Amino acid sequence: MNRRGAMLLELLVALAVLVLAASILLSAFGDVDASIDRDRLVSRAADLARTRMSELEAGLVAAEDLRAGSAGGSSGATARGGRDGGGGGARAAASAGSNGAAPRDGQEFEVDAVLSRSAFEGLTIVELRVLHASREQPVFVLRQLVALPGSQRDAESPP
Repeated sequence: MNRRGAMLLELLVALAVLVLAASILLSAFGDVDASIDRDRLVSRAADLARTRMSELEAGLVAAEDLRAGSAGGSSGATARGGRDGGGGGARAAASAGSNGAAPRDGQEFEVDAVLSRSAFEGLTIVELRVLHASREQPVFVLRQLVALPGSQRDAESPP
């Protein structure tokens, strides 16, 4: 009887070690998954900011449109999409997509544009903050010197 009890105890200890190891591995995989989701969110926000900045530099979007919450003729209403970049302007909802499809994972972004004078003549400091509903702080901030047309430079905020 003593030998069977020791064998049962050994089996229970082995089972407990196995369960502990499995829970540690599952926790690690969960952390990795959360990290990948965060990285994907930041990457999509960076793509969106770069797209909006490129549109501004190319003259496809006026600075007033970014600040007013509309871009490229859109009304500034909530725009949702896939994962390639696009969407609204200053404090206007946007997501990373231009195909009009439903948002992936419910992720929606807002782009906040701030223009200010720079020390260099003819250049404006444009700061695009990409916000996400799940965070209070911006997910990504892109700050760049941009040559805006004269009428757009006049709309800058003071330094």
